[in-house]
Amino acid sequence: MTAETADTADPAEDPAGAADPGERRREQHGWYFYDFACSVYSTSVLTVFLGRT
Repeated sequence: MTAETADTADPAEDPAGAADPGERRREQHGWYFYDFACSVYSTSVLTVFLGRT
């Protein structure tokens, strides 16, 4: 993909290969849990370190 945006890109050129809706849903759920875990971790670490000052 060169200067195209994701909206105008050809769906056949899907780099993730997630043409199957079930596969796409599974991948999205994985990213949701990853994002949730990172948020919880960073919040916990900041609370502990900033709470000690």
